[in-house]
Amino acid sequence: MMNYTSEQINKLIKNILKINNQALDALKVIKAEEISHGEVFIKSGLSKFVADKCITSFLAIGLIEMRLNGSSRSYRITEDGENLLKVYEGGNL
Repeated sequence: MMNYTSEQINKLIKNILKINNQALDALKVIKAEEISHGEVFIKSGLSKFVADKCITSFLAIGLIEMRLNGSSRSYRITEDGENLLKVYEGGNL
């Protein structure tokens, strides 16, 4: 677990939004429920390519974690991911 500071969370949000201004929609979808890999782009309204890049980034920086069940992958938001969304949705950048 990483436990980002408020300053680090603000920088992450700004960097994520530079990649795609809807990238955090994928994180919101994962927050709502543990979700399979294929459902992320459908429920977030992002292209599969962008959703895949978001998932990879979120995993790398610890905002989500992956669960494997055989060959099926699903994702769950982490505490850092929850904190990032609270800051983003609160407009406290």
